[in-house]
Amino acid sequence: PTHLKEGRFKNVMETAPDWNISRNRFWATSMPVWKCSTCNAMKIIGSVKELQDNAVEKVPDNVDLHKHVVDQIHLKCSCEGTMKRIPEVFDCWLESGAMPYAAVHYPFENKKEFEKTFPADFISEYISQVRTWFYYMHVLGVLLFDKAPFKNVVVTGTILAEDGSKMSKSKKNYPDPNLIFDKYGADSLRFYLMNTLLMRAQDLNFNEQILNETHKKVTTLLSNVKQFYSLFAERNTVLDDDNSTHVLDKWMVSKTHQLIKEVTCAFDDYDTARACSELSAFVSDLSTWYVRRSRDRFKSSDEQEKKEAVRTLAFVLHTLAKLMAPITPFMAEEIQLLLREANPKIAESIHLELWPTHRENKIIAELMSNMELARKIVSLVLEKREAAKMPIRQSLSQLTILGVKLDQELLDVIKDEVNVKTVKLAPGKELELTLDTTLTPELIQEGIARELIRKINDYRKELKLTIKESVTLFVHSDDKKILESVKKHQDEIKTAVGAKQLTLAPEKQAKEIKLQDAACTISVIKA
Repeated sequence: PTHLKEGRFKNVMETAPDWNISRNRFWATSMPVWKCSTCNAMKIIGSVKELQDNAVEKVPDNVDLHKHVVDQIHLKCSCEGTMKRIPEVFDCWLESGAMPYAAVHYPFENKKEFEKTFPADFISEYISQVRTWFYYMHVLGVLLFDKAPFKNVVVTGTILAEDGSKMSKSKKNYPDPNLIFDKYGADSLRFYLMNTLLMRAQDLNFNEQILNETHKKVTTLLSNVKQFYSLFAERNTVLDDDNSTHVLDKWMVSKTHQLIKEVTCAFDDYDTARACSELSAFVSDLSTWYVRRSRDRFKSSDEQEKKEAVRTLAFVLHTLAKLMAPITPFMAEEIQLLLREANPKIAESIHLELWPTHRENKIIAELMSNMELARKIVSLVLEKREAAKMPIRQSLSQLTILGVKLDQELLDVIKDEVNVKTVKLAPGKELELTLDTTLTPELIQEGIARELIRKINDYRKELKLTIKESVTLFVHSDDKKILESVKKHQDEIKTAVGAKQLTLAPEKQAKEIKLQDAACTISVIKA
């Protein structure tokens, strides 16, 4: 990070004192220096083979090189005297700094492998290592190769207790990690930590409430989308179709290619917090807007409309799994396994997939901007409905929007979301909305039908019926308005609740409900 590179690390380099690499300790790597007790000549040994060739005693190939062993091995000096190893050991930071070379036993072997991976793409440790491991690796790299042994350094802060104090076993001021994993899963914890200033070398006060919010807004939402896809996928074998012409699909595809671009850029900069922020916002858009607004299309009897929706969601999910794999490996793998059920030829693991590449021509800035405007309008209309105490399931006649230009496709999205019969545009200097809240008998009937649909679907969930299970529906009420509404909208009701047959008659095993303060009973029987 720039503030450490040009700050603390630069200061360490500029003020670096001489480094005494020897220590007078017992447990550490023995310095391979032997000194003659007669003439004080010294000899440095560079390998076990060289030690075997020069030792007085017999040295086995698998010799233990710890201090208590090598101190008993002597060398013959050219003056005929005996050489004994000096008592010092190496400073442990010399060993840590030598990690890039020692890890592959370079220069004794693996020269080509070493050259392929040196310098490393990145190293990572917490902020105290700025003055230690990062520094010592840098020193040895420059001494040996005239360059640092790493291209990038990821520096984390320190995780503190919620009150900002140091986590301590004696104080027990931290949550049990195992309980955290059991409650939220490892992916939620990883996403929470990767999405904080901890990954920008700042300290973090661990907050379980924020972790819980992350779990709900990312893990749970995405799990719901995955489950939704599984209900309608019907062995879909196409995962790369991003060519649908439906406005919601085009918007979602545009958002997906934009996400690829932004997350790739963030990861290239080793900025996990920015990547997580982009991913979190995308999951919210995917679940709370795209899937919710597209539900009717997934249930449509129009096979082409349904196929476009399913294929688009498959493309989005597969791409999203690839992008999230470095942060949430388990969730990404679950999505891959789901998609593999109908596509066994795709990679066995999401972590074996190639990183996705965005297509600039698929990023439609105007569409994304206009969709944001549409969503803003929806939010304002919902506020007006709430102020007028008009529930969303009560249809209204007309919404007039002043001061904006939007295509009919987006006006239709607004119309469906705010539940009005028509949406009109009118000239104006700035955005202004007029909502007609006058209720006609026809609108009241439609509102009753929509409320009934919601309560029947809630009852289906109570009965643990899947979306694919058809039912026979019985509805009964002594209220004339309810009966007229059900008769008029029975086709819409049957489609929305998955009923093969609707009968206006009482049934013994019935559930009592209220529709606009009127009594009603419903019975749902698996067909």
